[in-house]
Amino acid sequence: GAAAGGVRGQSPRPLSPPDARELVRSRIATPPQADAMAPPVEARLLRADGVVRIVEATCTLIRARGEDSVHVLMRDVTELRTAQAALARSHADLQRLFTAQDRVQEGERKRIARELHDDLQQTLAAIRMNLKAAGERLVADPPGATALLAEVDALAGTAIDSTRRIVNDLRPPILEDLGLVPALEMLAAQFRQH
Repeated sequence: GAAAGGVRGQSPRPLSPPDARELVRSRIATPPQADAMAPPVEARLLRADGVVRIVEATCTLIRARGEDSVHVLMRDVTELRTAQAALARSHADLQRLFTAQDRVQEGERKRIARELHDDLQQTLAAIRMNLKAAGERLVADPPGATALLAEVDALAGTAIDSTRRIVNDLRPPILEDLGLVPALEMLAAQFRQH
């Protein structure tokens, strides 16, 4: 942001933001060995217009005609670091989303397991007990056995309804057939009815 003649031969400290000046001072105090390139250092640079940029600076000590000079090559990496930070934030957001999705799925699994245990499993157990009792009464008390078999039939119908409800809760057919809005309207109507 400045004319080349405006910064040539000057100390780099004024080009550094106040909180980065100590790093620049320490780098100047320990220049690289002659004709050796120091490892790149990332620093913040204060442009002539006051904008702070992130640069990757490489210093080389050059000895020529009995004089030492330091050649500093700076590459602006502000956009790269900004993109990397955005990518890291995006990755963290994605990780949080995956974690939330896992929690929701685990909660749904627990809910389904409770429904299967509390509703369907108990209904099937009652069917088995009534079938056993009906079998025992079949010879001695045919009308009683008939009443038990009618109760078993009602319990089997309840089990079928429970199974259908659990399956519909997992993936309502109306969602696939008509879309999200009608599915939500139906869910609201069922909620009001309950």
